[in-house]
Amino acid sequence: LPPSHPWLSSHVHVELFPSQRRVSIRVVWVGVVGGSLEYTGAPYFAGISALRVGCDLAHVFCTEEAATAIKSYAPDLIVHPLLKTSSGIERPFTDNEIKEIVDPIAPWLARMDSLVVGPGLGRDPLVLSCVRRILVEARHRNIPIVLDGDGTYVVQTTPDLIRGYQWAVVTPNVNEMMRLYQTLCQDVLPETDPDHGEVDAEEVAVDDGRARMVVALAKSLGSVTVVQKGPVDLISNGESVLLCRVKGSNRRCGGQGDILSGSIGTFLHWARLREAALKEVGLPAVPTAALASCALVRRCNALAYRKCGRSTVCTDMVHCVGESFRILFEQEHTSSL
Repeated sequence: LPPSHPWLSSHVHVELFPSQRRVSIRVVWVGVVGGSLEYTGAPYFAGISALRVGCDLAHVFCTEEAATAIKSYAPDLIVHPLLKTSSGIERPFTDNEIKEIVDPIAPWLARMDSLVVGPGLGRDPLVLSCVRRILVEARHRNIPIVLDGDGTYVVQTTPDLIRGYQWAVVTPNVNEMMRLYQTLCQDVLPETDPDHGEVDAEEVAVDDGRARMVVALAKSLGSVTVVQKGPVDLISNGESVLLCRVKGSNRRCGGQGDILSGSIGTFLHWARLREAALKEVGLPAVPTAALASCALVRRCNALAYRKCGRSTVCTDMVHCVGESFRILFEQEHTSSL
């Protein structure tokens, strides 16, 4: 486990991020698949964060019940109320019924540069069936995919949808990580119990078996990149583990993970465009995009807490994305991090 990583050097800004010195004629689109009657904030935070980081258009594909609320949060998001719920129907749905729902979404997918699946998605069986079909279509089109929230449940129940897909990132929290690990890595046990209480953050990350769990899960998914959120964020594609130690705060806002997933959506597209240049300086494209996103969100949390203290909410963090990006990636010296 390396104590640090060369993303802190100037290479990351030079090799990963597009130049702002010229106008780009290539419009970058990030899609968010999520949003339900109960959860409308999560897809908003994912979409608006993708925009704040630097994509040009963010599209949200949600259920009809969620659309009005999401549209009311920000005119910046393009909202498509195309997903349909089962409305209490308990029978299995036919392929034709699922196809009828997904077909209007497919032409939009063809224009997406990355896809964030899961924020506020819920567990409605018809919605999940449609999402599985969307994932098949996205992978067929080689679209980078981020799976967060209930998207991790889709991975848990149907891992073959993303197994072996290099451009997929799964972002479980601690509880989601345990469920994924217990389901997909039963033949690999951690050396210690990760749920034994409060310890030093770096001990949790490195010495308590969590890193081994992240590596095992990434390997079981065929080198998919796994980002386990926690006191120290752990990132692995099955080959190595990267640790994000950028300081945040003791206040963790609801929705912070959605900011992360949306940010990764934009970073993934940039990493794909610059994969060869990143490789030349020894940076793996997908883990580097995830690591940069983790650092950005942690800095957002720190800045928001400095301004708002214990009253900090996720919206405060969104307003800190631009400043955090400048501090981390657009200043000449980042060694103080």
